[in-house]
Amino acid sequence: MVLIKSMLTKSTTIRTITSIAFVLILAGIFIGGTMPGAGELFAAPWDKVAHFIVFGAITLLAGLSFPALPLPLIFALAVSLGAADEIHQTFLAGRQAGFDDLLADILGALFALPLIASLRKFSINPDHRLQRQH
Repeated sequence: MVLIKSMLTKSTTIRTITSIAFVLILAGIFIGGTMPGAGELFAAPWDKVAHFIVFGAITLLAGLSFPALPLPLIFALAVSLGAADEIHQTFLAGRQAGFDDLLADILGALFALPLIASLRKFSINPDHRLQRQH
């Protein structure tokens, strides 16, 4: 019983941490993106690298926060958030939406999918060794 409780606590802790990080990144994008100068943080082509990394992280965090969701739904969520970000930018002074930004978001999300799949296959056993889940 203690072993099961310990494993559930670890799983719940990981999901809590990744969920908080997921929300904070989204707040950074949708709230922080409205601040003056937000569109000038990264010069081209580094802005595409930032999109790739941020949406890869969003996808990874979503996959770990919602382990019951299949990978195609996690991917669809990330792409939807990327599209929402680009649409949001059309309403902000000094910002512009771009399909090239959305493409970088999509590629970042695609890159994260195998990482999610690998992390979902493994769990930590009580001896703190990686063990495949069946």
